Amino acid sequence: MRTQATYAESWHSIELRKFAAPKGEFEDQPLFALYRLYECFVLDKVRHYRNQLEYFWRQNQWPVSGIPDPQDTDPARYAFLAGVTYLMARSFNARVKIGLTRDAHPIMTMEEAEKAKSVPDELRPYEEPPAWATRVPPLEEVLRIPADDESLLGRHPLHQARVGPAEYSGSFPIRIVCVSDTHNQRPEIPPRDVLIHAGDLSDNGSFEEVQAGLDWLAAQPHRHKILVAGNHDVLLDEAFLARYPERRYGNPKTAADLVWPSSVVYLNNRSTTLEIMDPAINPDKRPAKDLDLIRTSASSRKLRLYGSPYTVEYVPSAFQYPRADTTFWDNKIPSDTDIVVTHGPPRLHLDT
Repeated sequence: MRTQATYAESWHSIELRKFAAPKGEFEDQPLFALYRLYECFVLDKVRHYRNQLEYFWRQNQWPVSGIPDPQDTDPARYAFLAGVTYLMARSFNARVKIGLTRDAHPIMTMEEAEKAKSVPDELRPYEEPPAWATRVPPLEEVLRIPADDESLLGRHPLHQARVGPAEYSGSFPIRIVCVSDTHNQRPEIPPRDVLIHAGDLSDNGSFEEVQAGLDWLAAQPHRHKILVAGNHDVLLDEAFLARYPERRYGNPKTAADLVWPSSVVYLNNRSTTLEIMDPAINPDKRPAKDLDLIRTSASSRKLRLYGSPYTVEYVPSAFQYPRADTTFWDNKIPSDTDIVVTHGPPRLHLDT
């Protein structure tokens, strides 16, 4: 068992993101993916861990035995990385044993499945852990992740979401609901102070789809509504449409022709500040200008948001920047921002 002091040291190293892959290692490479598995495990992201493992399986050009030696200086992390390669080989081999291969299509016909099963066992592409993993020295004590100890949950910001509602410094809480990737669907959204839509309001990004999506947002009861575009919302990216005019789908109308609801704030690499009134003194949600006589520092709170639709380029689609551009986000987000809304994921979190 580790002491609480040791736990604190472990969390401190996590906070400093020392578990990130070595500098200079290209993100879409086996070693980087291995560190992602470590990150998902430490952060108790079981679903993300599963997705990362599945992603690695689909990269048939990445044999488990070919994962480079990270030569990690942290003994516990090094042991974990080595152990994961054994688990990966065991997991992948369970699939190989029933006839699956890493280069096969994820959906197989019955005929293809039967043919795969008929391959002699000695000809099947079984995986092996890398040679360096066999040389990693074992730990002197059992490695425990802090999430195993319920008494420690909430002592690190990464686990705040697991111990109940976050604390707030104002006189009343601000309730926010965030959705994204609705793709022309109209889900039921719970009432809150602020509604954030983080992109892909539409599916094909046609004028008709985007306008219908805006009308749907306008009909929502939330007093404050924020919209960030996504890569599917091509109508809102004139630069993209200039290169791919066929994505207008024969409609000459542009984003300038949209009837934009006054209740929806569109953020495209810019910020906005919302003033949230205490619902206790504003139960009818009257406009803020009608409450000037009763507004005090305790009756309202301000929330500054920055929004951007951009994601790393991966297919011809809207609002994307070159993967090689490592300075794209430099000096874009103001330091006094409370909430950052982007359509793309944060770095190191399913961002490939």
